[in-house]
Amino acid sequence: MSNQQMLRWVWAAIPRIVVAAGCADGARTSPDAGHDSAPVADQETVEIHGIAYQFRSHDLLPGATISLAEWPDITAVTDPDGRYTLRGVPAGVPVTPRVELAGHAVGHQQTLTLTSDLERLYFQVVPDDLFELISGLLEQEGLPVDPDACQVVTTITDPSAAAAPDWDAFLARGDAGLVPGATAEIAPSAGTRIYFNELVMPDPDEPVATSDGGVLWLNVAPAATYTLTAQDPDGLYTFPEVEVTCEPGRFINASPPFWLTAILDR
Repeated sequence: MSNQQMLRWVWAAIPRIVVAAGCADGARTSPDAGHDSAPVADQETVEIHGIAYQFRSHDLLPGATISLAEWPDITAVTDPDGRYTLRGVPAGVPVTPRVELAGHAVGHQQTLTLTSDLERLYFQVVPDDLFELISGLLEQEGLPVDPDACQVVTTITDPSAAAAPDWDAFLARGDAGLVPGATAEIAPSAGTRIYFNELVMPDPDEPVATSDGGVLWLNVAPAATYTLTAQDPDGLYTFPEVEVTCEPGRFINASPPFWLTAILDR
């Protein structure tokens, strides 16, 4: 089997949102300095609810630790059904949920500022063995991952991702709801934007999102905050602005139904 054939097999066998981001060792062990102290006693707090699942199999994952990059002492552990409730989340300030599980990459969500409880924050948890495989294959294709940079991956979807009321409905969507022809930007400009082609492979020659819907920003310079946006060429949808916080070696992994999930415009 040639390298190209192997790449086609790998990308056809795994979900679009893994790609190079996180393939580096630094992405699997990214540190989070956090704050020096817990939130003040009289600060208003909210809860985050959701599920951790393995991206390859969609198996629900028990024993994963959910925390906040900014307040690592605020934690929850997923139950036998992969579900968690993260309590004591400071309201009105930026927080970045993260997931950690032995044998898997440490994954970060977008940075959120919450004023009420958040339901359905799903973590796609990526096994280390696939990172090692994909990293080697991408290196051969001229797409090296900088372990000191930040990797950002997301999927551009239509409103159906947010409309799914629970895990079963979300899982039943499969690959529905993508927005071919859409474009995405990161501000300030950083890294290398690469869309996925229809073979579920990151393709530098693709000018816009394909029927795969995936987009990555490879090797983003560590900085405080970036903003992701998307545009629909047909004008049917508008998209929210998504804030991400990049640190050295951080792997930021998309989590529908949030991120670049469209709002029905008309």
